[in-house]
Amino acid sequence: MAPALIAQDPEDLMRLLGSATDFALTNGLIVKSESGGAKCAPFTLHPSCIPRLAYDRTRELQPLLQKLTDLASRDPHFLLDALEDVAKVDDFTSRLLQIHRHVLEHGTTQPKTLAIPRSDYMIQDDAKPVQLEYNTIAASGSSLSALTTALHTYLINIMTKPCKPKLPVNESLDVVAEGLGQAWRLYGVADAVVLMVVQPDEENVFDQRWIEYTLMRKFDNLRLLRRSLSEIHERASLSTGSRLIIDNQEIAVTYFRAGYAPSDYPTESEWKARLLIEESLSLKCPNIAHHLMGTKKVQQVLAMPQVIERYLNLEEANLVRSCFVGLYPLDESEEGLDAIQKALKHPDRFVMKPSREGGGNNLFGPAIKAALETLSLEERGAYILMDLVKPISQRNVMVRDGVAKLSTVVSEFGVFGIWLSEEETTHINVARGHLLRTKSIESQEGGVFAGYAVFDSPCIG
Repeated sequence: MAPALIAQDPEDLMRLLGSATDFALTNGLIVKSESGGAKCAPFTLHPSCIPRLAYDRTRELQPLLQKLTDLASRDPHFLLDALEDVAKVDDFTSRLLQIHRHVLEHGTTQPKTLAIPRSDYMIQDDAKPVQLEYNTIAASGSSLSALTTALHTYLINIMTKPCKPKLPVNESLDVVAEGLGQAWRLYGVADAVVLMVVQPDEENVFDQRWIEYTLMRKFDNLRLLRRSLSEIHERASLSTGSRLIIDNQEIAVTYFRAGYAPSDYPTESEWKARLLIEESLSLKCPNIAHHLMGTKKVQQVLAMPQVIERYLNLEEANLVRSCFVGLYPLDESEEGLDAIQKALKHPDRFVMKPSREGGGNNLFGPAIKAALETLSLEERGAYILMDLVKPISQRNVMVRDGVAKLSTVVSEFGVFGIWLSEEETTHINVARGHLLRTKSIESQEGGVFAGYAVFDSPCIG
């Protein structure tokens, strides 16, 4: 499968590359450069094809996944049971689970729940979308994805090809701002503001700034504060009624773009800030339970027989299960011991994933065998095993740092959504926008900012 638009003539290619670069720089499709300035975000020169069936199915799945996540997160035993073994060997998960236990013991201050997750898939040859992961915290790329769609729409319009594909509408520029703004309205204090928790030296700042600007445009100049966990520890406090106050501003919604990796908590101060936020009245995106629902171990537990059926009806559960790939524990259970033997025998058929968020730490091929032979059985419990997905491939031109390279590529398709609820009442549960990241077929990892993938747009075939 290949995009029909790939320029064959070198002059046409260079002309198109120049137009694409100008559009990206003019319209904010940018990332931080090594010098601290700005440069074009990496992108494909053409949209990549995705089967209509797969596109529609992922959109259909998103509200069900959001419902499942919320219901399971509110089950007081589910997360404690699912992550018990991981917490024994992973200090980071253990600390997060401590905060979750604290909330369970003392009761939640804020019964309203906001989630803006992204579910990521690869598409197999049979047009079946296979879920890779479910991102519940700091699901990035929403802004730059929408700008990539705008770039490809522009390039399609200036090309003289007789057959010009139409791209599906991408609402991802608005998805985060819409979720934050609606949660702010539900909070009900007109002069309260939104807090974005950021890393001190954030590289992905432009993707985040678009959220701030869109929020101001759509919600009457609603202010967004950017603060690190360290700054929150120094400057935040709880007032009457557990209201979160920072720099004399009441916080209606706390949106995490940091806090998902151990490196975000270099001292005890950051942990104290995270607990303070969780104890506050502000709506958390995500709250601690939703955060933990995004771990790989939870993904593996949900795929076990008769687990999601506790929270969804049979029709819903069957639809969700249709996107699951083989997921296996690496613990002392019979299934875990069997998975270990299979992985040792055929490591090229699997991916070994650490439970925590953050990306870039997956093990493939010989690295799986080496890890299984050196880790203790208890340490293996912090990982899961996943069948290696073999997605459809096609040809496309990837552009990074001004260099265009025609390659055989594979893509990872993510669907964003908004969940807003209050106890048993669901206010919003929708799919809203998408993200397509494309990489060389030879690359195992897939992060844009890690240097593996580039931004892309789906062309529905």
